[in-house]
Formats: sequence, structure tokens, C-alpha cells
Amino acid sequence: MIDYLVVGQIGRPHGIHGEGQVHVFTDFPERLKPGVTLFVGENYKPVKIRSSRWKNQVLLLAFEEYLTREEIETLRHQYLYVRADDRPSLLPGEYYHHQLLGLNVFAHDLESAPSPQFLGQITEIISTGANDVYVITNDSGKELLIPALESTIVSIDVNQGQMIVRLLPGLLD
Repeated sequence: MIDYLVVGQIGRPHGIHGEGQVHVFTDFPERLKPGVTLFVGENYKPVKIRSSRWKNQVLLLAFEEYLTREEIETLRHQYLYVRADDRPSLLPGEYYHHQLLGLNVFAHDLESAPSPQFLGQITEIISTGANDVYVITNDSGKELLIPALESTIVSIDVNQGQMIVRLLPGLLD
């Protein structure tokens, strides 16, 4: 089974030559360049980028398969994907959001508790200006917010499906 990652969403057409405005969701927009194959919609239809340019903070893409304003309009509101196995490598200690979602989170305080305390699973990641915040949801549906800081995150093991955190004082109260 092939996994796909969302990199953007097609907005309204721009001009008459088949360009569409794209709302970019990737941290690597420089990869969205002519010749690159993306996949559009729920059926992951392959499309090849014909042109790519920025205009006033908006990415304009045109595809070889869609040459007119009317043709690109048929893709409006659809998501653009890349294959998950075609994503750029990250530096050690960096993770894609999809790798973190669903991880089991444990609090471990070596001084007061001999074994880690299960807090729940990461169900959402909130991006803020300073750092991400992990939304941890426990079995009863209660949410806990954990800042993604070096002082808070003890370890992440994607292969084991778990994250160990150091809770800030008063966070569970």
C-alpha cells in the first residue's frame, strides 16, 4: 500500500493558461517545481507540474494535463499529495507530524515515579509561532497540552510508537 502526504490544496484559477492558486501545507515548497509529479484528489490522479511561480505570497501551479482556466477549475478545492516515501530526509531529532500523531505518551519522573505514567495519545499538533504543542488525549477523552520543547520531551521512539515527556509543574492539575 502506498501512503501519501498532503502538500497543498488547489484554490481558484489564475489567468487563462491553466494556473491555479495553491494553499501550501508543506515545509518544503521548493520541491513544487516543473517536472515534479504530484497526485490530486482522493483517487491520487498523477499530474506533472508544468510551471510554478510565486505571486504575492501565493503559489501558482500549472499542470501539463490541464491547459485552460476551465480545466484547472475542475480541480478546485482538491488536495495535492506526494508519495510518503518521496519526502525529504530530516535532521536527527526532527519528525514529520504524521510520524508523531498516534504516539503513546508517557510521563516519566525518575525522582518520584519508578515507572512511566501513561498520559494518552497524540491526537493533534498545534503549530504556534514559537513551538508546536502536542494535544494528548487520554482514554476518557480528556486533553492535555504539552509544549514541544527540549526541556519537556525526554525521548521519541517512532518505531516503538511512544514519546516520553517530563511534565512541567502543575500541568496535570
